[in-house]
Amino acid sequence: SIAMKYLLKNSIIILALMLISSWSHSQCSTVYAVAGGTGVGTKADPTGLYNAVTTASDGDVIRVATGTYTMNGEMIITANNLTIEGGYDASDNWSKTSEAGATTINRAIVNPTGAINSERFTTFSATGISGLRFQDVTISTNDVPAATFFGASTYGVYLNNCSDYDFVRVQIFSGAAADGRSGTNGATGENGSNGSQGGNGDCDATSSTDGSGGNFGGG
Repeated sequence: SIAMKYLLKNSIIILALMLISSWSHSQCSTVYAVAGGTGVGTKADPTGLYNAVTTASDGDVIRVATGTYTMNGEMIITANNLTIEGGYDASDNWSKTSEAGATTINRAIVNPTGAINSERFTTFSATGISGLRFQDVTISTNDVPAATFFGASTYGVYLNNCSDYDFVRVQIFSGAAADGRSGTNGATGENGSNGSQGGNGDCDATSSTDGSGGNFGGG
């Protein structure tokens, strides 16, 4: 009937629109990052690495330019199936290299996280995330200077309850953690007990056979 044909046609249109919507929402983005970048994340206008990582959506691919990155804060990953891949030469139309150290991401010893005397300096961290992939990057943290941030730890990558992650041609160098704070002096000790009574003294010597005279035994 005409009504059935009309209903079927509308159903097909609705289904097609739903599939298109689902497809468009499932598409991941490729984000380009350079040291000091402030753009929107395209090839022509790359963003900074911290912004790219902390604002990534599920399935995104972050292409990180070659060079050394100094991070002053922990980069917390909240996206699943995220790829962070270095080795791209932004000056050569983003050509690719897998040379070790070509993209180095280093965490400075500032802005720690955690409670005092148990702080940590972390380059990347993620909790409850799956499908992470790190590729062609060198990740490091500096040593914690002596007599600062007592008890602090260092982590190149800190993963808590994560799954299905890959590290491909990745180097991780975590710096030396901090010493603990010196302990405080103990409490003053109590007075000792009284000494015991001394023994009896010796008699005075009366003749030469008695040995040296005139001395008493120790009291």
